[in-house]
Amino acid sequence: MSVSAALRKSLSSSPKGFEAIAGVVRKELAALEAFFKDISGEFEPQMREMVRYCLKHQGKRLRPILVFFSGAKEGGKADEKLVRIAATIELVHLATLVHDDVMDQAVLRHGFPTLNAHNGAAVAVLVGDSMFARALELATDFDTETVCKPLTRATRRVCAGEVWQTTERGNGAISLDQYFEIIEMKTGELFRVSCLLGARIGGQTEDAALAFAEFGRRLGRAYQVYDDLADIMGEEAAIGKTLGTDLASGKYTLPALLLLQELGAKQRRELLAQIQSGSVDTAGLGSQIISLGILEKVVAYFREEIAAAERALEAHDSLFAADNLRKMAAFVTAQFDKFLKQKRV
Repeated sequence: MSVSAALRKSLSSSPKGFEAIAGVVRKELAALEAFFKDISGEFEPQMREMVRYCLKHQGKRLRPILVFFSGAKEGGKADEKLVRIAATIELVHLATLVHDDVMDQAVLRHGFPTLNAHNGAAVAVLVGDSMFARALELATDFDTETVCKPLTRATRRVCAGEVWQTTERGNGAISLDQYFEIIEMKTGELFRVSCLLGARIGGQTEDAALAFAEFGRRLGRAYQVYDDLADIMGEEAAIGKTLGTDLASGKYTLPALLLLQELGAKQRRELLAQIQSGSVDTAGLGSQIISLGILEKVVAYFREEIAAAERALEAHDSLFAADNLRKMAAFVTAQFDKFLKQKRV
């Protein structure tokens, strides 16, 4: 397939590895893991090992890194308060993943069996609930207006986003505006609050905190667009989690919505019937996404969100924290470009 000059140019750029961002906050990440080790022992004995299992098989800790980056000042030391707020947000995130895996019946997460597959749905739901409760307990160590209210509102919005997407299962008429509002709630919200609270706890001005929050909101939207594309066109061995769960459960994401707009009436009815019956041929769907130019449209939406995230930082370019946040945007972009290269577009 031929690709646009803009897409071809983006694919030729050299990607930046995870070490480019993790290395900047290596001490903070080590302090975070030590903190998790301590608090995992505070859970009730009946679920302690399950919580440790969830914490051990973590992802890249992107939300904690956003906290650390947003609160960073050049030459500053690891701030215990930043570590605690990063842990609080990550616990909320992990709890949502545990619940997501139950709803999607996923068996793999970060290359390991999900808690749902490991211990069953009933146990997984209750462990997720306990992680939510512990996160909100940690939040009470901070000022109510500065931290507690924004975090509890963010947690509520994440849950509302999941409820919205769940109640729209099987609805092929969902609009693109609705799709982006859903992903902003379920993914962008925790990215946003990570940047907001990291900046506030780190002593940035409120103007900078709000700008960083907008960066996080847009970055989270871009990240979910990437994740939704990978769910259809990725490989489980490379991605490290159960794929194809969105369409299998009737969730319409950006690639599918754009594809439905391009198909003729008959093909559209056939695809809708496949999605509603849970019998979608994802390999065939991926081929259509490429051949009909849908992939380029998804890429354009991703680039638009990344560009908007970077624009949010322009008024604060002189800050050390803003430079680090740009590294996060570069990392997410590099991961996306690497995925595209593997698709040989």
